[in-house]
Amino acid sequence: IAFKYWCDIVSTYSECQLSHRTDKLPALSGLAQAFSESFGDEYVAGLWRNDLHVGLTWYEPVLARHPSDYDIDEAPPSYRAPSWSWACSDSAVIFRSETRNQHKDSIIVSVSVISKGVDPFGELTYGTLCINGRMSRGVVVIDNSGKYMKLNLYDHNNTNNVIAELCLDRVHIIRAMK
Repeated sequence: IAFKYWCDIVSTYSECQLSHRTDKLPALSGLAQAFSESFGDEYVAGLWRNDLHVGLTWYEPVLARHPSDYDIDEAPPSYRAPSWSWACSDSAVIFRSETRNQHKDSIIVSVSVISKGVDPFGELTYGTLCINGRMSRGVVVIDNSGKYMKLNLYDHNNTNNVIAELCLDRVHIIRAMK
């Protein structure tokens, strides 16, 4: 139940407008440290290792920008968090908490982050995540302008129900997949 509280805190916090994008994780640092001591769990880029199967279900209920609005040649914003963390988003996020009690179909092979300074709960310079698991049927969609590519994953019981989208908005990723 403590992990659910963390998801609620993050959802509320993600609605705030920060003055500096890089403050996203440092602003929660003290709270994350207290949770870490209570959970006895590893904090990784705003998520908890033992709850990653739920932590990775974050999404933006209202996208601030559609993927086609991105200019794939523009310089990426300064690094704040890995793309699998809610902390990389500038939008409000929520978690699909209904997955909390379901069977974990994925196995976390490895997860690591590198802190920018001495605070393991603060700013990051890098993060990686490797997961093994069953994947749903997916379809790659390329928009007509060539500015983005997305992978839609479908519910294996209902092929009309998209359960996840992975939007690739950087030219080097798109070029590598074509």
